Amino acid sequence: MLALLAGAVTWLITDHSGKSSKSSKATTKVVSEQGLQTLIASIGRPVYWVGPEPGARYSVEQRSNGQVYVRYLTGQMKADTAKTLTVGTYPRNNAYASTVALGKKSGWIQLATGTGGPAAFISGALPRNVYLAQPGLDYQIEVYDPTLGRAASLVKAGRALPIAQGERLGLTLAALKRKVATLSSPVYWIGPRAGVTYEYTRSPNGNVYLRYLPKGVAVGASGAYPTIGTYPVAKAFATTKSAGRQAGATRVTLAGAQAFYTKAKPTSVYAAFAGSDYQIEVYNPVAAQALAAVKARLLKPVS
Repeated sequence: MLALLAGAVTWLITDHSGKSSKSSKATTKVVSEQGLQTLIASIGRPVYWVGPEPGARYSVEQRSNGQVYVRYLTGQMKADTAKTLTVGTYPRNNAYASTVALGKKSGWIQLATGTGGPAAFISGALPRNVYLAQPGLDYQIEVYDPTLGRAASLVKAGRALPIAQGERLGLTLAALKRKVATLSSPVYWIGPRAGVTYEYTRSPNGNVYLRYLPKGVAVGASGAYPTIGTYPVAKAFATTKSAGRQAGATRVTLAGAQAFYTKAKPTSVYAAFAGSDYQIEVYNPVAAQALAAVKARLLKPVS
């Protein structure tokens, strides 16, 4: 286990000759963020990153042993640049147990990732590399950054996730408002809450999820927490109105909006405002609270 990781790390840090030190064949492509999504979809299995970076291109190296590396290229960086933010995805049976075992070795330290976060470890000998894994997933992830401490910060912030899931950030109230201000589309919520982290996830299709995480819960943790989904839907008002008339649906009366929930899924209330091309889902594991939030007209764009 350690030998495999050390080999990957050594290549990332020390190979500047342009000659391959890999033990398996590899193919490399440099793509835009949009091209990255298309390429990863063709691979057909999870490949991790830490979200988009402004102005970056992405070098995707696929090895014949199943390992995939995503390198963040800026400026005139070449595809095989070693000293840049890089995320490796390594298929491995029992990846979680193997990663935990690695972390128990002398010189390794576990990172605090919060309740429900991944098991993540860093070595004093390799302080720029973080290794992590989630229970039940047969992939170990390596995050490397040449800036000391940045890889650890990215992992602790919950930013390591499959590329197909898009971008995920854990934000304070002020940071959430700054983020939304940079967007060209609205993000809905049910107002601020004390003591929470706002988990912002934007998928490649434009869907945005804002999850209210209690203190101590890791960004990306599994679990049911209040969540507001904002979905681009053409003619959302008419579409939501029609859905609310279907069998099994219960309409919710709101001035200037259409809303409904279903008997099959009462924990989610769907709504759309007149003239808007966005449908909103208000989810709460306690169904009555989702409905109460909508009826109280708490649903508004973040501003």
